[in-house]
Amino acid sequence: MKEYNKKIVIRVLNVISLIGNIYSIIAIVAMHFLAPYIEEIAKVMEQSNISIIQQVIMLGICLILTIFNIVLCKDVQKNKHKIALLSCITMLTGSIYNMVAGFVTLIVIYKKGKNEKDETSLKRLDDAKGLNKWIYAILFIILFIVLYTPIVSNWFTNWNPWLKIILYYGGRVVFAVIPFFSILKRDIKEFISQKGIYIKEVIKAFSITLLFYLPITLIIRLIIGEESTNQSLIKEIPLWITAILAIIIAPISEEILFRGFLRRIFKNETVFIVISALIFGAIHCMFLEENLVMYLYIIPYAIMGAGMAKLYAKTNNLCTNITLHFIWNLIVMGAMVIMSI
Repeated sequence: MKEYNKKIVIRVLNVISLIGNIYSIIAIVAMHFLAPYIEEIAKVMEQSNISIIQQVIMLGICLILTIFNIVLCKDVQKNKHKIALLSCITMLTGSIYNMVAGFVTLIVIYKKGKNEKDETSLKRLDDAKGLNKWIYAILFIILFIVLYTPIVSNWFTNWNPWLKIILYYGGRVVFAVIPFFSILKRDIKEFISQKGIYIKEVIKAFSITLLFYLPITLIIRLIIGEESTNQSLIKEIPLWITAILAIIIAPISEEILFRGFLRRIFKNETVFIVISALIFGAIHCMFLEENLVMYLYIIPYAIMGAGMAKLYAKTNNLCTNITLHFIWNLIVMGAMVIMSI
């Protein structure tokens, strides 16, 4: 698709999304004022799990981001990654207007023309010297059993909850980082020296992963009518602790474990991506004995894991998928903070 056509399509989509957001805000505010006088509206408002303030804030943020996207459309090629990131945020936090507009926008942005070349000159890092793959395999099994099964956690049932959190999540980072310390030093140095190129790769991977993740998640949500167990458990933990765990601890420990370790065990790229995706999906849907249908949520989490694994296979730099994981969780946590108001 030519640059001019892309500009027109993206601008039209975002204008429609903008109008939709304005309409939704007006409708929500109107319903709030009419609720005391119309019983049907009052019942609808009572059944809603989201307050009027939360809805208006979320839609207001999406409205502002949509305006930014319309402005950025002046030069789609130059601003494509900024447009993509803003579209991803509105897709994860906005209304159906934002989801549809963002979905099509991402397809238009990243669909290559016949003569269009890859804009980045990113070179995959060479494999750093490390341990024997069998040592990585043994360490992975030990860490997985310790961190993701009740075998060890049952020993600490009567411990102070705060002490358990510090030991468990602190241990996740420490024991994951130690075998990869020298590799992480190299990856951080390389990431900083070429941060512009790496960030573009991260946003592109985020966008493409979201194109598959979001529709599948919505379909499963419609089928089951419940959110994933992982999201339910998150809501039971104080928000500030959840923020630290989701934004800092999880990206570092999970990316080292499920991408760093597994990549050194499975040299074949396809095998690595598939196994990494399946394990990542499984650990986010564990302990679902009461409702086996909830295991369907393994699919979207596996898609997320596959996107991060593919990015790591392409760059061989752990900082890229840690950054992707960080951005994803940061957006979700931002939405949760608004929902807690």
